[in-house]
Amino acid sequence: ARRSAAAAADLLEQLHREDPLDLVYERYSLWSPAAMAWARQRAVASVLEVNAPLVDEQAEHRVLADRDGAEGIATAAFDAAGSVVTVSAPVARWVTERTDNTAVHVVPNGVDTRFIRPAAHSGRRGEQPPFVIGFVGTLKPWHGVEVLVEAFARVARTDPHARLRLVGDGPRRTGLAELARELGVVDRVDLVGAVAPEDMPAELAAMDIAVAPYPRLPDFYFSPLKLYEYLAAGLPVVASDIGPCPDILDDGGLGVLVRPGDPAELAAALAGLRRHGLDAIRPITRTRAADATCSACRACCSSPAGLCSERAGAGEERHRPAHPGKLLDLKDENK
Repeated sequence: ARRSAAAAADLLEQLHREDPLDLVYERYSLWSPAAMAWARQRAVASVLEVNAPLVDEQAEHRVLADRDGAEGIATAAFDAAGSVVTVSAPVARWVTERTDNTAVHVVPNGVDTRFIRPAAHSGRRGEQPPFVIGFVGTLKPWHGVEVLVEAFARVARTDPHARLRLVGDGPRRTGLAELARELGVVDRVDLVGAVAPEDMPAELAAMDIAVAPYPRLPDFYFSPLKLYEYLAAGLPVVASDIGPCPDILDDGGLGVLVRPGDPAELAAALAGLRRHGLDAIRPITRTRAADATCSACRACCSSPAGLCSERAGAGEERHRPAHPGKLLDLKDENK
């Protein structure tokens, strides 16, 4: 790690001699503050991107041999940065607990809407087409895909045309296949695996509904990219009522929110969307998603530093009254 940090500083120095740098942009890593330290020493503007509380992640999910050292490097990097850009309010809080730097901003993940766009879903006639419930993401515990498989099995009992399409790979793949086999739906679950970024629009276009089935988590600090991709694709969305999901989905105005980790409620929401008619719902989803995207862009562009800043306080699971423009009222479906 020390050799890598020294090499990064040497490379920056060489580039700066050849053509003076105006900005250094770095993604925070566990063992090196080198780029931010170099930029501060040379009075070059700098931005540090922080996507996760890496020290905590390493300690919980892998092995962290020197926590004090990792904490010290994090503080050094945060202190040296001209600006720190985080993906969520919980990550911003984690950063501010370790630095006196006040230039800490929240800029959630986003999606290029020139690349991911709503697909044309013309009214299909003749043979009943499949009803495809989709998921995009790594197959890891914190994505709750097991809950989605269980919910799908409930939907499949009464809907012979339903299929589940899981796009992504990860350590839970084998276990998910076994679960689908135990539930009797293995022949209706497509484990697509990882796909190239350029193939993602086609994968989203193959779905009728997209799901973010996050389980109940003690510390939800993600900025769920999948929700932005689903909305950009014009898909009806069902997501867990946790973390930033309610805010992204406008408290139910852009999708259906369900209790985390509840396969029965998730199944009821999926079946409810199916019964209400997807062809009627898609135009509503697309219009509201487009409006939300434009509003977010206006807010970002009008902020003083060109950054969308949120203070700590967002990110926890909340219980809210029904949104006046809720996409669907599924209370009857949940009985």
